[in-house]
Amino acid sequence: MLGRELKTGSVTGLGGFLTTADGGMTRQTTSNLPDKVSSILRNVQNQMRQSLEQNVVPMPREPIGVGARWTTTRGFDFSGIELRELATWTLTARTESTWSVHGEFSTALAAAVKLPGMPDDAKLTLRELRGKGSGDYELDPSLPLPRSSTAQATLDLKADAPVKDKVEPIDATITMRAALITSQR
Repeated sequence: MLGRELKTGSVTGLGGFLTTADGGMTRQTTSNLPDKVSSILRNVQNQMRQSLEQNVVPMPREPIGVGARWTTTRGFDFSGIELRELATWTLTARTESTWSVHGEFSTALAAAVKLPGMPDDAKLTLRELRGKGSGDYELDPSLPLPRSSTAQATLDLKADAPVKDKVEPIDATITMRAALITSQR
């Protein structure tokens, strides 16, 4: 790191698990971080856990065929911000070992919130966050995570930031694209 040492603390004993229900919804993610691990590594682990939870495709419990559609809703914590997600899924192709699923998503802020991780004197308040996106997933029904996935999303957010004796509104649009390829051992 060019003359800088990253202080991560001890990582001996680092581990974790992802447990999914029969239908694919994340039931539980756990990790056992050593007490002496740095806050940097703790944040990286938390982001990895959230990414794993968001990449599990929830499949219906009943048998389905190509063209089947189903809807899921869930609440989740994104870096200390509570969000709600509505997703519509479609099985687009199916072989014995691979299922192709397309998802359409919308996400919304559960309630206005002071942004986590901000200094105590910062009063930036996120009052609205709405997102729309879609993704395509290649699944092996015997594995908990997709073999691969691609997704794109657009987030619109509105926040209020006090500047001197008035509040300045902040409006922003963020566009994201992501790809995931899972290595199974």
